[in-house]
Amino acid sequence: MLCGAGKNGYLFQVGAETQAVAERPSGGRPLVMCGRPMRGFFWVDPAAIEGKALNRWLALAEAHVGMMPAKTGRKAKRQ
Repeated sequence: MLCGAGKNGYLFQVGAETQAVAERPSGGRPLVMCGRPMRGFFWVDPAAIEGKALNRWLALAEAHVGMMPAKTGRKAKRQ
């Protein structure tokens, strides 16, 4: 997943290794699920990013996702 959209804004997957870099731009906050922050995932307020700011978030996400290994097909279920 590169990015998504929801009622909380845009969701970007930037990776745990770039967590500190991603925390710097304004408008972003870590994704929290069940009270626990999900490292490497950020909700970004659409009103806070336009133009270059949006391109920066996309570049962070694209760099991370581009380094991820390709997914393989699912194994058949045993009966």
